[in-house]
Amino acid sequence: MSAGKEAALAPATPTARALRSRFEGFLEDAKTIKITGPIHGGTHGWPYAAAIVDLADQGYIEEEYFFEGAAPSYRPVGDFGIDGRWTAERAGETVFKTRAVVRRPRDPAASTALS
Repeated sequence: MSAGKEAALAPATPTARALRSRFEGFLEDAKTIKITGPIHGGTHGWPYAAAIVDLADQGYIEEEYFFEGAAPSYRPVGDFGIDGRWTAERAGETVFKTRAVVRRPRDPAASTALS
């Protein structure tokens, strides 16, 4: 697999910038996540879990990105009760690398999801 553009702190593509902004709203450590892509190649030459229909005919683009960084782990503080209200504290972190397939309109003006 060959890597595309790296998107460490300043994502290089509009899609990568939009993905990062989504993470920043949910994850305290989003700035440590590296987004690489779009990536190409692999064993078959198309994204894992690629669409089985021709998205280009529908005006869409399909791209695959790698996400990697360190994810926090947590441990319980006290007992886990049956009410589902638990207290936890940060206990460390684990390195991860995963991928995501992004399907978006070819024309950015047609999209509201990543604006």
